[in-house]
Amino acid sequence: MFAKKTIYIFLAIVLVITAVSAYMEKSADKVVNFISGGLEAQMYKSSMEGYDLSDPEQVKYYVEDKTHYDVVVLSQDYKPSTPEYKFINDEMYETVYCLNENEFITKNQEAYNDCKKTYDEQVAFLKNYNWKTHIENEIRRLEEEVSLAKTTNLDENSIKSLKLQIDILKYRLENKIPIDYSGASIALQRYSGAYDEYLQYENEKNLVLYNDKRDKAEAEKEYFIYKYKFDHKLIQNTTRSLEEDTLATGAASIFSYNMFALLFLVLVGGSVVAEEFNKGTIKQLLLKPFTRTKILTSKIIAVLVAFLFFLVVYSLMTVLIYGVTFGGWKSLVSPMIIYDYNTHVVLEHSLILVCLENLLAVLPLYLILLGVSLVFGVITTNNTIATILPVLCTIAADIINAFADKKIFAFLPTMCWDLTQFLHGGLPEFRYSTLPISIGIDCISILILYGIAYYVFRKKNIKNQ
Repeated sequence: MFAKKTIYIFLAIVLVITAVSAYMEKSADKVVNFISGGLEAQMYKSSMEGYDLSDPEQVKYYVEDKTHYDVVVLSQDYKPSTPEYKFINDEMYETVYCLNENEFITKNQEAYNDCKKTYDEQVAFLKNYNWKTHIENEIRRLEEEVSLAKTTNLDENSIKSLKLQIDILKYRLENKIPIDYSGASIALQRYSGAYDEYLQYENEKNLVLYNDKRDKAEAEKEYFIYKYKFDHKLIQNTTRSLEEDTLATGAASIFSYNMFALLFLVLVGGSVVAEEFNKGTIKQLLLKPFTRTKILTSKIIAVLVAFLFFLVVYSLMTVLIYGVTFGGWKSLVSPMIIYDYNTHVVLEHSLILVCLENLLAVLPLYLILLGVSLVFGVITTNNTIATILPVLCTIAADIINAFADKKIFAFLPTMCWDLTQFLHGGLPEFRYSTLPISIGIDCISILILYGIAYYVFRKKNIKNQ
């Protein structure tokens, strides 16, 4: 099996794609800056030239495009990763829109002057921008809102949300995380949003609709994980665009459902028998003192060993490529954060344990698709058919699962083969799915597919091979 050139060619292609992806992510700032600084500005400028300003309806669209154009021009002097860039797009957008609205739509000079005053203050602040000062100003503003909560009739949830925002801003100061597009900054913003969503569901004890129950469970998961990271000061500055996208999560995701892994499995699995018939080596193989059952069993084991080899090499090389590019080696030895839906408790698992959990959860999917590949490989002795059909099965599965609405669909193998949805008490996407039913259907599907493969292989006529 390991003498096959296909294995190493495919692995090389995957690693090249991974390296290119890492380089593109590393160069994302330059790409975004080029697009936003040049192409985007030109696009809005060209669009503005096509409007008839005597038409009130077109003036509205003109104002929208001009606002985007003005903000893009303001942003050109700053890299997309900088706090200044985010300040312009978040804080100044409404001010610029206010200027254009009062100049071209309402033609209200007094309102325009008020907006212009705010705009000038923001531009002056931007020229001497200090992210710490910005955050300190935000803390003072939010503290004033909290102190005025009774007079402004703010509800309890709104007050809780404001207090958390203050805590997050203080966390930024303490851990030197400016308000920008860095991974840590995005994580803190998501924590605030997750808390607001959690508060909406907090008092909902008797949800009827399944989707609402699932949304509540996911909202709780996101909130408790972010809260755990926040309380334990695990949200730190990184060079990645997303704080959650660490070396450890990247390695663990490969052991979950992965399209490259699937392609490798069916490519090797589809050819393991079909090639023997195509090359005529099946005759020499059957002359050896082994039964056909033992021969096919040995080939299946060889495919699974090669598949595991691919996963390990692919994950190690991905970690190496992204580690050299972005750093973050510490995540490989730090515990991974897992949420238990049953106990509503955040757990710490090692990377190896998470990888094993993920692999076991998707193993039925891989075994079923390998079975499909083997069946058609034995029947047709055609590598292409044996490789393409399992891939088509996954595409068909996505379509079928999207339209499933009856209880009977819970017994479809495509609904049952991915057990990751049940990990740690998670609620499945399909409301009628259960873990016992899924495991039962998976076992039956595997027995049927491999039973057919063994039966056909034992009965296959090789005289014309």
